[in-house]
Amino acid sequence: MSPLAHAGPTVIKLHGDYTELDSRNTVDELSDYPPAWTDLLTRIFSEYGLLISGWSAEWDRSLVATLQASPRRYPLYWDSRSSNKQPARQLLSSSGGHIIEASSADDLFKDLLASVEALDRLAEPPLTTAMAIAQMKRFLPDPVRRIDLHDLVMGRLDPVRDAVERRGSAPISGEGADGYDAALNEYLRASTPLLELLITGVRYDDGTHRDLWGEVLDRLLALHRQPKPGQVYNDTMLDAQLYPALLAFYAMSAASVAVRRDELMISQ
Repeated sequence: MSPLAHAGPTVIKLHGDYTELDSRNTVDELSDYPPAWTDLLTRIFSEYGLLISGWSAEWDRSLVATLQASPRRYPLYWDSRSSNKQPARQLLSSSGGHIIEASSADDLFKDLLASVEALDRLAEPPLTTAMAIAQMKRFLPDPVRRIDLHDLVMGRLDPVRDAVERRGSAPISGEGADGYDAALNEYLRASTPLLELLITGVRYDDGTHRDLWGEVLDRLLALHRQPKPGQVYNDTMLDAQLYPALLAFYAMSAASVAVRRDELMISQ
């Protein structure tokens, strides 16, 4: 066997094949491992992170004991479907492990693959935008993740709000063409991560989340700041605060027309 640190993907089969008589299957057989097995498992558990799916920890006594006795330097994750029995909960507690919500192993590893592929596709920042898009595609069809989807989208409003407030912290006066262009460029940069989410969301939404897209537009429109009484201001600079809302409206409209669902924006 090649040293694990230099090996590619490696499958280590311990037991569980009832068609092989020399394989460990019964509770008694699973209670005692050869020293070579225990040493190998101890090394794996101490030198690598662990993602568990489809294992209840109810019958594999020696495997459980080895995992409990192994020092852990990296996280342990366990899917929610198979970690609901007492032995698994005890292991999670003693190891400081984390539960990953997943209805099946297929869903768990599909989501994991999507996240890894999103990372691989990134040549440069922003990392969070690509990951957010991958998350959005998972959240859209899942009625259980409606709040997660809402929080994901609304979180991308914060940079836009910050940009408008920075420009709006001083009286809007004395701004020429250069100041106007600078404001628009700043608003565009701050809005781009949100725009990418909106385009993806509208494109893949079946109409379930129509209210969410309308709420985004309403919040962007609300960023338009009215001047204080008696304050000198520039109408053009003041209207520039509507630019993020205009960008969002155009982005969502283009996405809805592209998938022939222009009624989405007509109804807003």
